[in-house]
Amino acid sequence: MRTQEKMDNTHLHKLLEKMEREAEEDFSLLLSTGPVFFSTAQLLEMYGRVLEREVLFHRLRRAIVWAGALSPSWILVGFIFGLMGWIPLASVAFVLFPVSLLFFLGGAFLLQSWLGTRGSLEHMRLLLEMELSRRKEGTEKNRG
Repeated sequence: MRTQEKMDNTHLHKLLEKMEREAEEDFSLLLSTGPVFFSTAQLLEMYGRVLEREVLFHRLRRAIVWAGALSPSWILVGFIFGLMGWIPLASVAFVLFPVSLLFFLGGAFLLQSWLGTRGSLEHMRLLLEMELSRRKEGTEKNRG
């Protein structure tokens, strides 16, 4: 029974990876050829994925910026704890400074490599919005 569940999970994981690769191919194809070659349903699906990526990008960026902004404060906290005689806590605070700084630098690099830049996401969203509104206007003209 467990072997069957493990096989199902492996299959599901591979299927999800394949879908993600295909989505990336769709986005690169969209940017290289334009939205004309996609159906309206595909564009709506891509638009939803772009909106999800933008929300994820902004949330992760906020956490990464907070980590970078707070990293120098660990030095101050370490000095305060050291002056108070709490050497173990001061040591922890001094160790947290480079950890949070590395989190900031690594997170910024990974965020850009995984999701791209904010400008690229906005460009893709605007491209999809313009094409969808153009198609909507064309459909409304054909009805009227």
